[in-house]
Amino acid sequence: MGRLLPVHRDFLYSHSNEDGLCVSVLCACLVFVFFCLPLVSSCNAAPKIPAVVSVDMQRLMTESEPAKQASEHLGEVRAVLQKGFEALRETYKNAPKEQQEAIFANGLAVLNRQMELETRAAAKSVNDIIAEEVGKWRKSNGVMLVISRSAVIDGDWDSADYTKTILAAVNKRKAAFAALPAVNIEGAGGKGRRGNEIRRISEEIMRTVRRPSG
Repeated sequence: MGRLLPVHRDFLYSHSNEDGLCVSVLCACLVFVFFCLPLVSSCNAAPKIPAVVSVDMQRLMTESEPAKQASEHLGEVRAVLQKGFEALRETYKNAPKEQQEAIFANGLAVLNRQMELETRAAAKSVNDIIAEEVGKWRKSNGVMLVISRSAVIDGDWDSADYTKTILAAVNKRKAAFAALPAVNIEGAGGKGRRGNEIRRISEEIMRTVRRPSG
């Protein structure tokens, strides 16, 4: 029969306490991991987009790349129309003063109306791009409503304004505009007439205006 080694009571008590402590620590660690993992996941997740957001339309219509393209296009239009008015003045430089004043006033009015048409057409082209990008972003992110920031009375701008997001998408687009207008002035002077006559430049200009494509 083998010899039994004496075991001190304090030794057994000590080891049993250590085992219990280890189990307690392990359980505490598991509980911590169980409850903290969702918190970590939620911290890493992207913030939820509100159902209603706003965008600064004025900024999009002035600072976006399509808006800058529109400004450049309108500068070219203005140069064409200005050149047309200078040609009109040259054509009628020898006409009687009274006739000159009437013709120049009429010509200037026509050219100003044309500039307004060109400006509205360019703005529509830019606005259409913005509306299209807003629509695509809204649908892909499950947003219920996108409104203009100018229509908001109060709100949390930090979480509800998505102007920068839409601006980034709009900046990747290229706007299309109508061909530049042409001002055609024809002298129709003849026997018995003093000076030249302008052939309805409004008709000539309007005929060259086409709606922007796309």
